[in-house]
Amino acid sequence: MTDTDLQLQALRKDINAIDDELVKLFIQRMETAGKIGSLKKEAGLPVLNVKREDEVKERLTADVPEVYKESVKNLYDSIFSISRDYQESLKRK
Repeated sequence: MTDTDLQLQALRKDINAIDDELVKLFIQRMETAGKIGSLKKEAGLPVLNVKREDEVKERLTADVPEVYKESVKNLYDSIFSISRDYQESLKRK
């Protein structure tokens, strides 16, 4: 095995550990989004709250290096979309 192969193997192990943690946190986030969706349903509130989503992206990118800002915004656009879809599915139940 080459030095490059060993380095890749070690870095991929790190990525796997990070991915495992991300999935755990994503599940926690979705469970919380579900609770929010249930409250919105009971209160007759819409699922989409553009102002809130913009505030979250602004907060999360405030201290992010410039090179990652757009990627973080794109990531959260995806997360918000998934969360909204989940909340909408709860409204239909």
